[in-house]
Amino acid sequence: MQKLYAFTEGSTKRHGLFKDIQMKYYASQGVGKKIGTLKSLSDTRWSSRAEACQVLLENISVLLKVLDSIIYNGKYDSGIAFDALSLSKCIDFQFGLCLVTFTDILKLCNIISKYLQNEDLNISSASLHIESLISTLQGYITEAYFDQLYLQAEKIAEIIGVTYSEPRHRKVPTRLDDSEHHAPIVLTGKYRMKEQFFNDVIELIKEALQSRFSHETMPLLKSIECLNPPKAENIQDLRVLSSYYIGDFDADLIEYEYKLLAKSIELSNIGKIGIHKLYLYMVKEGMAKLYPNLNILYRLILTLPVTSSACERSFSTLKLI
Repeated sequence: MQKLYAFTEGSTKRHGLFKDIQMKYYASQGVGKKIGTLKSLSDTRWSSRAEACQVLLENISVLLKVLDSIIYNGKYDSGIAFDALSLSKCIDFQFGLCLVTFTDILKLCNIISKYLQNEDLNISSASLHIESLISTLQGYITEAYFDQLYLQAEKIAEIIGVTYSEPRHRKVPTRLDDSEHHAPIVLTGKYRMKEQFFNDVIELIKEALQSRFSHETMPLLKSIECLNPPKAENIQDLRVLSSYYIGDFDADLIEYEYKLLAKSIELSNIGKIGIHKLYLYMVKEGMAKLYPNLNILYRLILTLPVTSSACERSFSTLKLI
């Protein structure tokens, strides 16, 4: 994908050819789509990768026409034409299946990614969204879901004029002491793509998410909700939360402060206004000094980032200076 982007957008002439063919193609199909360009992949941002896959999926027919035009019209030198031919050969059925798969999965992940980058992020609810994403990905490993993706890939293959070709497998020599029961099972066609590609992709993304949000940190994120607002019945969640900050405050005394604050919040009818606003209310009413251990805990939680997006935004802004 990155090579296709670099080849097409690396020259104003090839970029102009892409736009011209795209306009003619949309006009012939009666589609009033906005003219778009291929997008570069990003090493860090889910959003960029999702957009890059979506744009390429929508314009794969246009891109092939561009490559064919460069190969056969004789207006480009032999080196450029050879590069176009090489890229054209790479766009086969397997490429279409990969593109359909990653477009669908990355669009799903991008929803949660954007939420995690929100400045008004609720950390406690973020843990629930992460768990729902992992659970949804786990549910994707089914024959029915893969069949839907495979059917989409077949439709794309039909549009761009390619067919599935089974890769050659090395023949394993049969030993005299081998029987047919010991012969290795060789998966072919759709079953091979599901086992050796699709399932591995799902597991790789799940492992990345579980590595970032491990079983050690998820209880911390979930227990934060006990501070918004404090309630006497959530004392157990407070104990879980306090266990992550042993030595920062008095773990025994904080439970008494928590009960008193919970009653004060209940009598004031503040409701669920968010941890940040609740802490500001505590400071305004002098409760931060009255409950010093809770004051420390609130400050620790308010400075706990679930992502590094805030830091990345700061560095991006500094580049403009």
